[in-house]
Amino acid sequence: MMSAQDGEIQWIPLDAPQLSRSEVQWLDAITRFADEPLYSEAIGFMEDQVYNGEVSSADRAAVQLLERVALSPYSEQYTGPRPATALVPLRQRAVDLLGFIGGEYSLDSLDRIIAIEIDPVVLSAAFSVYAQIAPPFNEYRSNQFARILRRSSIIEPDNRLTTEILSAIRSMHERTWSMTSQTLFDQILEVIPSGLSLDTKRRALALARLIAGVDVEVE
Repeated sequence: MMSAQDGEIQWIPLDAPQLSRSEVQWLDAITRFADEPLYSEAIGFMEDQVYNGEVSSADRAAVQLLERVALSPYSEQYTGPRPATALVPLRQRAVDLLGFIGGEYSLDSLDRIIAIEIDPVVLSAAFSVYAQIAPPFNEYRSNQFARILRRSSIIEPDNRLTTEILSAIRSMHERTWSMTSQTLFDQILEVIPSGLSLDTKRRALALARLIAGVDVEVE
C-alpha cells in the first residue's frame, strides 16, 4: 500500500462506517503541511468521528490520514523542529486512534511507524496498541521489536518504552502463541543486565521464562 506521505489519499465507498468523500478531501488538504493548529483541528475532528463509531477498521483513508499525522516530521514537506520533539502530543493521539480503530490497515500503519519513529513517547503509544490488539508475530515485527528494545533504555532512561515493548511481546505471545523469534528472545535476555529498574528486569526475566521455559538469573 502506498504510504500516506505520498500523494492524495483516495476515498473508496464501503458498506461500513467511514469518513465521507468530502471529509477525506478536507482532511487530506489540511494534513499536508504539518501545521500544528491544522493538525490539532484534524485530530480533534477524527477523534469525534472515531469515538462516535463513524469510522470502521475497513476505512483505509482514515487510517492513512492518521498515519500521515503520526509520521509527519519525517515527510519531505516538513520544515519544523527535529522529529524527536515535533508535534509529539498530536502524533501520540493519532497512534491512539489507530489502536481504537484496529484492523489490518491500522496494524500495517503501526508497522511502518515503528520502522521510522524515534520519539520514545510516540513509540510507547505504538507498542501499547500492539499490546491491545495482540497481532501475530512475523519476522518483520520480531526484528523491529528487537531493534527498538536494544535501544529503548538509551532513548528513554525511565524504562517506560522498555516496559511497553515487553508488555506488547507478552500480550502477543499469550494471545497467539506464535512467538518463534530467536532474535527477539536473545534481545530480551540481553536487555536484562542493562540499566533498567529491578521491576523492569523482573518483567523481562518472566517474559523470557514464558517464551522459552528456561531460568535466567538477574545479576
